[in-house]
Amino acid sequence: MSRGPSTRTLDHIVHLTPPGTLPQAVQQFRRLGFTCVQNLQMSLHYTRRHSADRVAFYINSVVDGGEHAGGLTANALVILPDGVYLELIHFIRKPSPEESPASPWANKPPGFIAFAFLGSPGSSPSITSLINNRAEALGISHELECLQPTSGGRTRPDGERLEWEIVAPVRWAERQNAMGRPFYCGDVTPRKLRVPLEEEKRDHVNKTRGIAYLRVLVSEEAFELKTREIQAVLGVPPLAESVIDNKFERAWELQLLDEGGIAREIHKGARLVLSAADKTDADEVKFVEENGTGVFEVGFAVKAGGGSDQERTPYGRVAWVVV
Repeated sequence: MSRGPSTRTLDHIVHLTPPGTLPQAVQQFRRLGFTCVQNLQMSLHYTRRHSADRVAFYINSVVDGGEHAGGLTANALVILPDGVYLELIHFIRKPSPEESPASPWANKPPGFIAFAFLGSPGSSPSITSLINNRAEALGISHELECLQPTSGGRTRPDGERLEWEIVAPVRWAERQNAMGRPFYCGDVTPRKLRVPLEEEKRDHVNKTRGIAYLRVLVSEEAFELKTREIQAVLGVPPLAESVIDNKFERAWELQLLDEGGIAREIHKGARLVLSAADKTDADEVKFVEENGTGVFEVGFAVKAGGGSDQERTPYGRVAWVVV
């Protein structure tokens, strides 16, 4: 492996809904059980004293993230106990043809459109150099070349200004296949400002402990190329058992931020799973036909008594894995 910063520390997963629908997305994730246990108990005290909207504030642990620089998008965060978060994002209004090139999300369908690893501004070698050198060694520079870092940020509702640095693949704005290419988000201001980690914001009713896996779908024809892409991004080969068990599935171990040792205590860790679409599953076949490669399903690690089986967001699929 190359020396330098880790390129496989999972930071967040991006879930897009249509323009102007962020409040509805927040409600959808509340219905999946992403509400705070402590605040749910508090709401009983406030029911008779406040309006329904005010009560909803107390039982909702989805954090209002604020508006991004440029004013095109805004987000809310579902923060998980392992330090990873879901970014629920929407366009405040439908972007004009002139504005669309400014955002890689403008041509993406609703659902899980991207995932990000933690960046490392100022590191040597840089994230860009690491990824590009690995891609060149594997002969896939034309598929995976990364751009030089660009600045990003947003302003929280309390006025706090957040700044970060994005390292993205050259082709991440493409409509086809771009959703299977991760990007890197490295904090310039402290990460705790971007991702508040107070316990009351991440102790959810559905007993989620963190991310169990991201499942990325691809066609059988593109499977080997995508395997090399992911290996170049992560800097490690797939797990040996995944190579043996299934011709068209590979799995990699991801690293977690492990804030205060929490990740070690709550579940074994997260994996990135690459699968060829099951030709007997109409949803998987349709997804690959329309999107090429992308995140089809997110698995959440839950304690016993939490969620079970699979559900929809309704724009993406989630699964519950008891740990």
